[in-house]
Amino acid sequence: MGCKSFTVFLMTYAADMLSLLISCVARTTTAAMTIMPFLLIFQLVFSGGLFTLPVRIQGLSKLALTSYGMDCICAQADYNNLPMVTGWTCRHRTGIYRL
Repeated sequence: MGCKSFTVFLMTYAADMLSLLISCVARTTTAAMTIMPFLLIFQLVFSGGLFTLPVRIQGLSKLALTSYGMDCICAQADYNNLPMVTGWTCRHRTGIYRL
């Protein structure tokens, strides 16, 4: 259990650092609040957890911090060997995760 909580801690820390980067780049709070939803949508879509990404844009998932967090959590939970419960699978660059 300790390893999973450490992974979640690292993912949270990376998200905090990403928000600090946005606040350093944006000159006003309005600009930061405008940039943040686009960045969050990018992280959500390119994490590889919602649906299978086409081959030509899978390279963009390397820019998303959430894709590495997804890899870690799914590897620790051993998702490839769990029985399928929902009826759909999601292919990621390191294997098939059954969600």
